[in-house]
Amino acid sequence: MFALCGAGFIVSATGIARALIYPHLAFNSNTVLMSAQGLGNMASALFLASFLKTRQRAPRLHWLIMALAVFAMSGAFSFFLPHSITLLIVALGVLFGPTILFAITFYLALKGSRDARTLLVGWTLMQAGTVWIFLRALDVVPYTEINHYTLPFAATFTALLSVGL
Repeated sequence: MFALCGAGFIVSATGIARALIYPHLAFNSNTVLMSAQGLGNMASALFLASFLKTRQRAPRLHWLIMALAVFAMSGAFSFFLPHSITLLIVALGVLFGPTILFAITFYLALKGSRDARTLLVGWTLMQAGTVWIFLRALDVVPYTEINHYTLPFAATFTALLSVGL
């Protein structure tokens, strides 16, 4: 599920969906992008909880992860919400969600979880790339050529590292 959400996000973020799937529809691609990002954030939170076995290892942190998943899922309803509300939900989810999930993973790694250490190695660059691209989309950081390819490079590196691990 996580991989499908990530693929959907990349297809909509890069414009491939607009060019190949619905080129003649008068449809806002940002809505698809926000929905894909919301589903991707939800899937990453659920994956993290499952992979790190937080229900057994850290029940309080497990409930925090579940709350983040529900919040991220609300971004998937962008088809039914005003664009400004969806943008706020997704922006908060992208800026704070990965930071909180990363902190939880780091904490569990410090507590001796081998799974958490492995996840930190494979996930750090992808999350940094995602945060960076949204900072670019919100005009917080300036546009450069490298910004345009940050997320695909991060996703490729993460996929190759995942296969290697």
